[in-house]
Amino acid sequence: MTLVELPSSVRPKDDEFYWDNVCFSVEDRLFKVPRYHLVVGSEHFAQKYNLCPAGLQSDDEATDPDTTVVLEGVTAAEFRTFLRLCFPRHSTSTPSSFTKPEWLTILKLATLWYFLDFRALAIQHLSGQLIDPIESISVGREMYVPAWVERGFAALITKKGLISNEDSEKIGYKTAVNLYIVRQSTANFDAFDDIKRQIDNTPVLVEELCLLEAEASQRQRTRKESDGSDLLYGQVEESTVHQSEVEGYGVSGAMQPPLRKDEDHANSRQAEAREELRKAQAELGSLPAVRSGGGRTAMAHAVNLLMRINILKELLEREEGKN
Repeated sequence: MTLVELPSSVRPKDDEFYWDNVCFSVEDRLFKVPRYHLVVGSEHFAQKYNLCPAGLQSDDEATDPDTTVVLEGVTAAEFRTFLRLCFPRHSTSTPSSFTKPEWLTILKLATLWYFLDFRALAIQHLSGQLIDPIESISVGREMYVPAWVERGFAALITKKGLISNEDSEKIGYKTAVNLYIVRQSTANFDAFDDIKRQIDNTPVLVEELCLLEAEASQRQRTRKESDGSDLLYGQVEESTVHQSEVEGYGVSGAMQPPLRKDEDHANSRQAEAREELRKAQAELGSLPAVRSGGGRTAMAHAVNLLMRINILKELLEREEGKN
């Protein structure tokens, strides 16, 4: 029997193990890696840099200057570290081989590009390594990890001696003053839960933690349409909850809104956004005053709704502006 070999153009490609490459330009370096891991790891990243399967180029085309993806705001060394987690070089590679600075780099890029699994892994590995309270607060604020900020607050509250002027400048003088106030009221407290309750009763501190919690929860938000297709984090820039809307909040929270994959469904998308806006406004209106009790969970929920309302308003304005 004679075996006839089919041309490669008519052979079916395996859905799981037929990978094409994508080329990135970072600073003065070119990186060529399988596209699959990046698309699966973050739909936001795939959409932002047009990595979705439609119109894939060949490996030869992947290094063409016209098809190379340029990444700005990141160094070649940072991207290389991130890729080492995406693409282990041998089967014995483990996450434990990364250093603390490398995990901080991974957390930075995973947060920036919405690689949620990598972000969770980085947080897990760094949680026991951020010993200095100032570093814990600074990194927690930058990377939206409220537990690290709260832990840094508690460490400064129980710390002997003054908070230095340099450290006060790093965390903000308003924060430092409020930590001193809590320190005086918890002078005889040793348990973390007792200190945490005092933090929750200090508006400036708890409001900052609420905004961070709201942002962190929005980054974990995934939604499905009734037909099963994903609603993705889309192309509207970050929207901020302004100080006038949530009095006393120490930082501003931001999220990116979901848009349909199919940009042709503008009318349907607008109708859906209007309905979501109506529901969010109704729910916010039914909540008790943020400061009348209910603790941090209630406050974080209120902030979440405010963020969602701002996002939907901005989305509708942009969509209506196209018509």
